[in-house]
Amino acid sequence: MARFRSRVRSARLNIPFGVTFGILIVVLMAVSFYILTTDATNVSLNSVGTRTFEEEDSLNADQASSISGFNAASPHPLDPVLVMARRELEAFSSSVVDYTAVMHKRERINGKLGEENQMFVKIINDRQRETEPAIPLHVYLRFDSPASMRGREVIWIDGKNDGNLIAHEAGFMNLMSVQLAPTGSLAMMGNKYPITGIGMANLYKKLIEKGERDRRNGNCEVTFREHEIVNSHDVAMIEVKHPAKYSHFDFHIARVYLDLTRHLPLRYEAYLWPENPGDEPPLEEQYTYSDIRLNVGLTEKDFDPENEEYQYP
Repeated sequence: MARFRSRVRSARLNIPFGVTFGILIVVLMAVSFYILTTDATNVSLNSVGTRTFEEEDSLNADQASSISGFNAASPHPLDPVLVMARRELEAFSSSVVDYTAVMHKRERINGKLGEENQMFVKIINDRQRETEPAIPLHVYLRFDSPASMRGREVIWIDGKNDGNLIAHEAGFMNLMSVQLAPTGSLAMMGNKYPITGIGMANLYKKLIEKGERDRRNGNCEVTFREHEIVNSHDVAMIEVKHPAKYSHFDFHIARVYLDLTRHLPLRYEAYLWPENPGDEPPLEEQYTYSDIRLNVGLTEKDFDPENEEYQYP
């Protein structure tokens, strides 16, 4: 028997606020995995041990190029990070059409660190190729935890539905679907970033954008380390640290964990400056991808609220 669907298909912002407040307050997620702010004058490179870039003459060209392309002889300490990011973005974009994954996020908003959210995501990467029709970024999210959010679903396709996301609340609040501007105050409530910036490709793009900008600002330290483990995968870790606190820096310490075999950024985390010397840096934000399946053949049906597998009313 076909699942019953309410005749009320969607509602825009002209719905009385009192009716939809419970639906709208938590409707949306966006991660987007964003931001590696980097710049440096003192940089260390860790593989087996630790070396500073001032000691680069102790690494010959063959040794430097063998460390995953992280060349210690670069003119500027951030150059290896940018080279690696561009290379990984190009490899990711050319080899990954779509993917599904479980995404874990935790964010500090208005000074308060929220509880971890877990979401199942489906993403089709945007593509612009001369010989093929352009394909916009497609996003589907289903919240699995915490319990108060379990069952909430969100769909956004760049350029479709007047640019709005389509979402519904979970449980007994699942009365109707709503359309919201991704960057509007209601969609952003409880989120640091809009859904428009979600996805692994966007993480690489922001890494490059912020790295190019921040390499001109201030002092920082960059560390590269191989053979870290994230969800049982052997990854490379890049850490950027700003010892001094300035307004143009977003964080004290940030780390990106890259699966260089599959060209995937598996985790990003950032920490603020501690309030008191000797304190642990407080977590600002953390995003992790797990259970990743690449090139699964997602179609438009996977981003259609009418999909019978979904719980849109």
